[in-house]
Amino acid sequence: MMEGQGKSKAKVAKAAKEGSGKTLVQKAEGKASKTELKAFEYEHETPAGEKKNISGAWPKAYNPSVIEKNWYDWWEAAGFFSPDTQKNVRSKDPRCKFTLLIPPPNVTGSLHIGHALTNSIQDALVRWYRMMGYRTLYLPGLDHAGIATQSVVERDIMASEGKTRHDLGREQFLERAWAWKEQFGGRILSQLRLLGSSLDWSRSVFTMDPVRSKVHNESFVKLFNKGLIYRDSRLVNWDCSLQTAVSDVEVEYIDLKLPRQLSVRTHDSAKTYPFGYLWRFSYKVIPNHLTDKSEADLLSAFQSGELKFACKRCTEFYSTSVSPLLDGDVAEDGPSSCALMSSHQCTDPGCLFTAAELVVATTRPETIIGDTAVAIHPNDSRYTELHGKYLFHPILLGKKVPIIQDDILVDMEYGTGCVKVTPAHDPNDFECGRRNKLEFLQMLTDDGRIVRTIESTHNGITYRLPARFAEVMRFDGRLEMLSYLKENALYRGRAPNPMAVGTCQRSGDILEPIIKPQWYLNCERMAQRALDAVYAPSSEAERLLIVPEIHKDVWKTYLANIRPWCISRQLWWGHRIPCYKFWFGDDPEPSGDKTEHWIAASSEQEARRIVSTKYPGVQAQLHLKQDADVTDTWFSSGLFPFSCFANSKLDLSTYYPSSVLETGNDIIFFWVARMVMLSLELYDTLPFREVYLHALVRDAHGAKMSKSKGNVVDPIDVIKGITLQEMGNKVRNSNLPPKEIERALELQSKDFPIGIPECGTDALRFALCAYTGQGRSINLDVNKIVAYRNFCNKIFNAVKFGCYFSGICDVLDTDTGATDARGKFWQNNIRHYEDFSDFITKTYRTTLSAYKSGVAIADAGKLDPAAAYNTNDPNDIYTPHAPSEDQQSIVAARWILSRLYKTVRAVTQSLREFRIADACTAIYTFWYDDLCDVFLELVKPIIASMSTEPKRSDAHAETMRMVYFCCLDQGLRLLHPFMPFLSEELFQHLPRWSNEEGLETLMYAPYPTSYGPYHFVSFGSKCELLGEELSENVRRRIEGTSIYRLSSVLRDNAAEEMITCLKPLITAARALRGQYNIRPSLTPRYYIACDKGDEHYKHIIDGYYVIKTLCNMKQLDVVSPKVKFSGCGCTVLSATLLIYMDLRGLIDIEQELLKVEKEMEQVRTQMEKLDNLMKGPNYGRMPDHLRKQNDEKMVGFSAKLLQLEGLAASYRAMKDTE
Repeated sequence: MMEGQGKSKAKVAKAAKEGSGKTLVQKAEGKASKTELKAFEYEHETPAGEKKNISGAWPKAYNPSVIEKNWYDWWEAAGFFSPDTQKNVRSKDPRCKFTLLIPPPNVTGSLHIGHALTNSIQDALVRWYRMMGYRTLYLPGLDHAGIATQSVVERDIMASEGKTRHDLGREQFLERAWAWKEQFGGRILSQLRLLGSSLDWSRSVFTMDPVRSKVHNESFVKLFNKGLIYRDSRLVNWDCSLQTAVSDVEVEYIDLKLPRQLSVRTHDSAKTYPFGYLWRFSYKVIPNHLTDKSEADLLSAFQSGELKFACKRCTEFYSTSVSPLLDGDVAEDGPSSCALMSSHQCTDPGCLFTAAELVVATTRPETIIGDTAVAIHPNDSRYTELHGKYLFHPILLGKKVPIIQDDILVDMEYGTGCVKVTPAHDPNDFECGRRNKLEFLQMLTDDGRIVRTIESTHNGITYRLPARFAEVMRFDGRLEMLSYLKENALYRGRAPNPMAVGTCQRSGDILEPIIKPQWYLNCERMAQRALDAVYAPSSEAERLLIVPEIHKDVWKTYLANIRPWCISRQLWWGHRIPCYKFWFGDDPEPSGDKTEHWIAASSEQEARRIVSTKYPGVQAQLHLKQDADVTDTWFSSGLFPFSCFANSKLDLSTYYPSSVLETGNDIIFFWVARMVMLSLELYDTLPFREVYLHALVRDAHGAKMSKSKGNVVDPIDVIKGITLQEMGNKVRNSNLPPKEIERALELQSKDFPIGIPECGTDALRFALCAYTGQGRSINLDVNKIVAYRNFCNKIFNAVKFGCYFSGICDVLDTDTGATDARGKFWQNNIRHYEDFSDFITKTYRTTLSAYKSGVAIADAGKLDPAAAYNTNDPNDIYTPHAPSEDQQSIVAARWILSRLYKTVRAVTQSLREFRIADACTAIYTFWYDDLCDVFLELVKPIIASMSTEPKRSDAHAETMRMVYFCCLDQGLRLLHPFMPFLSEELFQHLPRWSNEEGLETLMYAPYPTSYGPYHFVSFGSKCELLGEELSENVRRRIEGTSIYRLSSVLRDNAAEEMITCLKPLITAARALRGQYNIRPSLTPRYYIACDKGDEHYKHIIDGYYVIKTLCNMKQLDVVSPKVKFSGCGCTVLSATLLIYMDLRGLIDIEQELLKVEKEMEQVRTQMEKLDNLMKGPNYGRMPDHLRKQNDEKMVGFSAKLLQLEGLAASYRAMKDTE
């Protein structure tokens, strides 16, 4: 065995079974991706907003752009999305309603794959509940997106006019922003229409419209008056590019395992800066003879040259002898450098080079400017004699830096046990500064530059920074600081340091901790209530359900460790904070950094009234100034569950709280937790009872989608199709740097070698919903979406066959294929039944139930199964006198209705429990595997109307057509929530039950369900609604679909057991055809060797024609396992069950053997090349993921070789017996 092939036999065998060569790149060839969609024009043009006219010819084949056209405009124009005009509401009970709010997308946004996933799931739930008869509201909204919108508008103004927002002023800038919103803001809403989202557009809201602004201000004032909103000066996450604070949950981290050079926004784009190091430098201890000198005197001494960190001689010694030893990444100072420095002597009395020092380390050397202390542990004996001493500040010359003792900040076992303290620029240092009453020195401006001067509040001295630091960008200051430390002999080396660099989620800029007065919301009490709602509700009505439950841990961790929420932002676009600073007469204007300086009010007039009431007699002297800041966008989004209904008190009382929140799991704390907290605090109710959090979408390889990677999948491109050239043009026209464009194009060409074929909305929706079962993330493979487009084609052909070829509809024109749903079959059959339930009750029991006693087809055909062959004579080959096709079709009908029953139960339960993927799987299996691949193939000879044979119209054939019609009718209803366009068009072709002749749209058709009329009280349970609350007509229609509750009527274990038992055998027989490349048009002869004691034996005899028909066999013989064959391909299912296919006359064995041997040689060559690579001396340096890919390739090659060797052996055996 070659090295690198040391895989277990089991693993190789598994790969062989599953097929080799699996990759996650798009298929460059194959029928699916090469299929050319045929254009088609309907005979009658449909005016805008009217019901699509599909009369006349059918499209030749499925084409999504043809099928999906016109339907949405009609749905919207007809008011089908509005609960006010919903015609199928089954109960006046106020509980019989379903409300779902869209997570309002950003006004700046365009549809991305995350939106597509969210809305596909949401709309599936909404359409399901609507078909169940619930009064259904799916409410759209648009978020004002404070930071994003302001950034876009600012860039637009700068590009067109060369001006900043400050050049325009606040009022004019906001006018421009509103104009931009009106022009471009509705883009994503039109894209949601393309997705088929059944939103009630008449209730669409914008989070900054006047009504929402009023709710915002009232909510803010209420929270302020409760003492929950307060003003404080503390560290915030400051975005220097946007010049605003961002909350903790809006911080994304770059995880650095090793040091890296990073580019930084607002800095020179051609430069990169070092991150991921601990840089060490020294603080010089102030000698005893200088401790009594004032800081002003010390400053003068440095300025005059009397004091210096290193004299000329020491500087030269440091640069030539010490500094070279410190270059590179060292874990700690080498002993040689320490020895050199300690042995060095200096005679200059003002030189501090040889003075005592404390060595400290920092990941942000530029912040040394803001240091106001060095901390040691009080119990650290190494530094006992330094208690109460001071250090020289390296930059603010003459400033004394106290050595403090702090057992909270310092871990004396880590590093040198000394910690520099920068209270104004580090969260831990901030708390240390407060504990020890240190000075807070701001060393950065709002735009991220180092200040020119720093004024000390302790000594009144204004320190002018060296010119090399003044007003330079912060990370240029980092480089300058490292140079400065080396020039002054204070640098002591560096060491790699794994770390996480915080960046702004919106801008990508590296955040800085800066002290700013901000508005905060105390969330502690609200968080506890939100936590109790999940873990300890006081009643069932106060319980909040989170699905999947794995996210409950995130909920608990976030809320149990909640911090005050910084809700103010230094922006102009957004809800302006309704707080007014006030003062009187000639008093100086207060700083505004304390809550008592402010009053909260919904307007200036209201603020004046409140202050005047509180301080009577001073109204004429009152000064008011509204805060210029706006609230965090997530604050107004947190109010959305009730603010969206503020237009109407009736809507608020009817639809609030909503039923379910469905959204991505990445915003559980951004949005979900905050909505719960604010709703409980302001309305004392949960905003929704259930939360379903879906996974996040990644590319086919599991990588996060990114424009720079070229792996972003645009849902519009999936729907409409796009070439590789067009995809590349999008990247070329983006604002990515040239190197990233080149990299993105390369990756794009690998993942999408032929672009993305047109898939349509239905295939995209179904694929996304089917993907939700993957877990915390979804690895989206475009090939899967293409496969679901083919699934759409399968459904289209199945319904077309039913309407055109089977006689369910009358064929009006054989040339065009036009059909009439109200033809003879409808008149003679369908119109006599109220609904599906009525048909099953009346016909199933009379026509089909006679066969439900378990009587086998073989018995019905008077065949003795025991006489199938003579086991004493291994040469005896027996061909059964099989039952008729009609007898066979009876079991097929029993089986398909049983499968329909189980499918409905599975779909209903899965949808209720938010197992969306399971529902999709059940629907797919029913349509593809059960209905099309088994039932339809079995009954085609009976129900088909072919030109060569007259159509059968006897009672049995009509019953089989009715069963097939029922499957189409119920199957399209099951499908509709996921594929609304295709299901609507095909449903409009089908005849109607007598109770549904006036049914306009499939979205109002009763959904097949295993329940009767009910209302869900809590997850997984239900309670029946009283019959009196239902109108008689609606009650009958809803209950009609609940035939699925009667398992004794539809469930047929005997039929299912037989088909289930035969399926592996059928699969193996079909696989034999594929293995030997037998064309579908050929009908080989098969032999099934089965011991009569085998569990399959009885089912093989009973299902003889099932096997023969589904495998397209010319002849099928059942034989003893002792019979030996020559010239046959064979599959061994067990020791007592084998399948043989006679190959004589079907293939050229010599030619096939040569082909296989050539392919084997190619595989061996590939294995040898890969093996040489894996044996190479540098292979261990290759990244883990590439080595893993190579391991998988080797397993695939081994499995393929195993398959080919087996095939070659079978060919050689055939040659030997010829």
